[in-house]
Amino acid sequence: MKTTRHKNLISFWVMVSVFLVLGVALAFAYVNLLTYHPDIFLTLWARRGYEFSFLAAGGMLVMALIVWSTAHGIHRGLKHAILHEWLLANVRKALLESGYYIPIGRGSNKIARLPRLKLTLTLSGYEMVSYEVASLWLWDLAFPWDWGAVSGHGFLASFVPER
Repeated sequence: MKTTRHKNLISFWVMVSVFLVLGVALAFAYVNLLTYHPDIFLTLWARRGYEFSFLAAGGMLVMALIVWSTAHGIHRGLKHAILHEWLLANVRKALLESGYYIPIGRGSNKIARLPRLKLTLTLSGYEMVSYEVASLWLWDLAFPWDWGAVSGHGFLASFVPER
């Protein structure tokens, strides 16, 4: 089952693709107008259009990279950010497999809404090489708090519940 995260990711890539396709189409239109009709006023608008489209697509990609970097703590290093993303992806997968989500929608268009997650990694020593402790917080008022039924599934079995 797809999650709201998947839905938002698909929407993002569709928007970036639309801007890129529009930019390429306007670039071809600009080249054709410039080649065959250099005195037409539309050449200026075609040039501004394709520049805006490429800038919008590039800006969206840069903003997505900044948001991802901030969310996963890139300031602590690339290894930390990748490990953080990998752990959160496995926790989300385990929550989906254990049925700990709220279905949204009807029929075959159901989307799973997972609880909000926060993961904190603690360094094991001064070497800053390995992580031994990871704290996972789940919070959302709409979910039943029966962690015992969820914690035995696959990846989540390594987390010790505390209240």
